[in-house]
Amino acid sequence: MVKCRECGFLQVHDLSGKSVPASKRYRDSGLRTGPTMETPFCWKGICDLQSDFRASIKALGSEGQSSHPESVLHTLELDRSPDCDSHFVKIHGYETTAQEYDEMEQARLDRMQRDLDRINQRIESQGYRKDDRQFSTKQLAISIAASFIITVLAVLLGAWLSK
Repeated sequence: MVKCRECGFLQVHDLSGKSVPASKRYRDSGLRTGPTMETPFCWKGICDLQSDFRASIKALGSEGQSSHPESVLHTLELDRSPDCDSHFVKIHGYETTAQEYDEMEQARLDRMQRDLDRINQRIESQGYRKDDRQFSTKQLAISIAASFIITVLAVLLGAWLSK
């Protein structure tokens, strides 16, 4: 079961509008730490947490309150299994932001693509080597045949001239 509470893509905005990873306290209790907005959002944009948060506020009847920790927790505990395929577990103590995770994932995909390109180049160069060997073999056969023909002609010419 995939929950946003455990995901490394869970973010909140600070007061300047910059996205920051949700703190452990925010994930566990729904309470803000420091000057941040209360509404959570998904860095990947897969889950619409803001709509779910507003619906949770209405469902729990906490409209008009200055803080909504129950609504935050309710939103973060919803099962996202059918929708979310980008979930990665946030390990506290390792401060990897969602952007850094995306960059690491992209670097991994780039390495895999380079490896695949190298394999394709190797296969292609083996094909070229095979073609080169076939061409060399044909050239050798032609050279041997030409040498044989020239030798036969030289023998015949020598025999004809000696008459």
